[in-house]
Amino acid sequence: MLDEQAEKRKLLAMLGKVAAWVFGVVFVLWAVLAMLPYYFASHPTTSQRLAHQKALDALRVANLQEIRVRLYIYSSTHAATFPPSLDTLVPALSKATSADPETGVPFVYKPAPDGKSFILCAKLDGAPDGGPSTDATFSGGTYCVVSMTQH
Repeated sequence: MLDEQAEKRKLLAMLGKVAAWVFGVVFVLWAVLAMLPYYFASHPTTSQRLAHQKALDALRVANLQEIRVRLYIYSSTHAATFPPSLDTLVPALSKATSADPETGVPFVYKPAPDGKSFILCAKLDGAPDGGPSTDATFSGGTYCVVSMTQH
């Protein structure tokens, strides 16, 4: 009878250890699974990153096109010459529009010395959708809007 009780105690002790081990494994798995949504929320997938880059590039191109329109409006009221800098267009042009939406670095604007033409460029993360417009170029990751001939 004493041996039976000792065996039962050993068996219960062993079962307690196994139960504790199983509980520990289940708890760790539960904790890992509970953290996965937080991990993936803070680590975007490749497709999310690409979509974000495309959206930023589309905004950059749209901003360049808006600046181009503002430059032509300025030119129409200033003897067909373009301004010496984009700062001249403020407040018609916000600082947010005249700079990269991600980095805040101003777009490159270079008017010709005579003010009759300009080039306006932004660095893109990828190629523009549909390629550059007829008054633009894209090379080496840089998208540039160039002025058309003034009349």
